[in-house]
Amino acid sequence: MGFSPKERAKAISEGKSKYFTGRPCKRGHISDRRVSNGSCVICEEANYKKWAAENPENLKSLHKKSYDKHAEQRRQDAAKYRANNLEKVRAISRKSKSKNRAYHTYVEAKRQRKIRQATPSWLTEEDKQWMLDIYNMSKQIKDKHDASTAVDHIIPIKGKTVCGLNVPWNLRVVTKNYNSQKSNKLEDYLPVYQANGSVMIHASALPWNLRSSNVY
Repeated sequence: MGFSPKERAKAISEGKSKYFTGRPCKRGHISDRRVSNGSCVICEEANYKKWAAENPENLKSLHKKSYDKHAEQRRQDAAKYRANNLEKVRAISRKSKSKNRAYHTYVEAKRQRKIRQATPSWLTEEDKQWMLDIYNMSKQIKDKHDASTAVDHIIPIKGKTVCGLNVPWNLRVVTKNYNSQKSNKLEDYLPVYQANGSVMIHASALPWNLRSSNVY
């Protein structure tokens, strides 16, 4: 069965992307047709799956190009979804960690090893107490505001272009959401932080922001 002008023309006038004729395509499928070319949706899906199976590298390249092109929008959409579905996201995270406990244990052990390697031996006891105060502040904000907080290395200890140290003046309290988005990237703006013994808190983890916007 070729194009169906009446149904297709009606769909075009209504701004739709698909239309339905109730008649089978040449392969016997009774399904929606694509307005752009009149092809059967089921046939298209079958052809795509076959092409994908035969061209895995091309498929991977296309996915990467698509992600790179819409990366910022994807991140914004993901952040918005997490903010609007906080409990659901937390439940999925707990389920994933429980199901893949061995993997998460391995990742955490690897992360802790990197932190130990980036911790200078010349830190004083006052420096170590300062670091402890930062982690304690993260926990206090988490407990008081029911927020998922984390301690972030301002200059990543394993960055792509530069590596920072695990020292108190390179640490700050952030939300886990912000920390995940930042990953190991180096920010364009680096705060100047020299105040001994004080705790730096990123805007995402400020109490009034947590109360007003659910940026967890």
